[in-house]
Amino acid sequence: MQINRRKILSGVMSGGITAMTTRRVQGGTLYPSTQRITTIKYGDRAVKQKEVPTQWWRQLVHTRNVRKTLEENYRNRNAVKDVCIGSAASEIEGRKRPSLVVAIDSSEPDIPNLSDSVEGVPVTTQEWIPPEPDTGACNNNCNEYDPAPGGVRVEATDFEDFPGTSCCPARDSDNNPGLITCAHLWSCSSSNLLNRELLQGSSSDTWEELNSVGEIRKWSRGDDFVFADSTTTASDINIRDDINFSGREVRGYVTENGLEEMKSTSGSDNVKKFGINTGLDTGGSIIKTKKSIEICEGEGHDFVEIDLPTLNGDSGGPYFKTYFDEFTNQYYDAVIAIHYGRESDGSAAYNIANDFSIQFGL
Repeated sequence: MQINRRKILSGVMSGGITAMTTRRVQGGTLYPSTQRITTIKYGDRAVKQKEVPTQWWRQLVHTRNVRKTLEENYRNRNAVKDVCIGSAASEIEGRKRPSLVVAIDSSEPDIPNLSDSVEGVPVTTQEWIPPEPDTGACNNNCNEYDPAPGGVRVEATDFEDFPGTSCCPARDSDNNPGLITCAHLWSCSSSNLLNRELLQGSSSDTWEELNSVGEIRKWSRGDDFVFADSTTTASDINIRDDINFSGREVRGYVTENGLEEMKSTSGSDNVKKFGINTGLDTGGSIIKTKKSIEICEGEGHDFVEIDLPTLNGDSGGPYFKTYFDEFTNQYYDAVIAIHYGRESDGSAAYNIANDFSIQFGL
């Protein structure tokens, strides 16, 4: 059989998930041994890509489909709180095999009888732990800053001296700059956060003395995020394009495929986290993806669990990774998630970028 070299090169250069290097034979059919996936995006531009084993990639796609089926099957069971994607102990071509983790509330009577494998996908169960948000104390970056980066003390106007952490600089679909943080700084009784102000400054200041980052223009309870636009008339400060004064600009977010790739090789691609209580932590690994969390009687479905310590005050802060861009010869930070609660859960940046047209970084 002749192989069309032009088509192969076209697939490699396209940057999609169909790129190929060598080819294998399976049941008489030729197929690529690797797939190229986009791992980091900045706006609509793919800035980092990686080749992954085709067999692992196909198992991941299959696992995602089985997850959707289980989630639908158990939608009406009170005992089933979550069906998310984890990692099994076994490997596929040197990468952790994708698995499913089902969170069970054992106090409910309708617990399903689950097999340890569904359609070839490993399944484990865990006791469900109700998530709690991390809003409270400040030990790092607790003062007023102008310009203000990600990783500094912020407050809502609902609870005085009940702070969280700014996640990161960003732009909305109108190209306006601002800061992102979590929505649960505001009370669940606040049904509409549009045009509310995000405040920034020291705990020794009263609300009247705190600076305004700007008015909220994008927000979601289920995704636990707000975008405060610094160009609104309420704004007192400018936005700095980094996290924790690192000097590295924020350029993009880790894609859904990028998270799975990182999870499959935990330990070689470390996650970082910053919160105003616990400060900077590094060396984290992604444990679960597509995790569901109930917030203000609603539910978010695109949360990430990461094994880094957190405490009150860290809510809204960034999980991120540092990467090198070969085209600019510079290091940048890509946002992974916005921190929610004490299990080190965060709202996935890829979901916020896709659903709300948010660009991470200025």
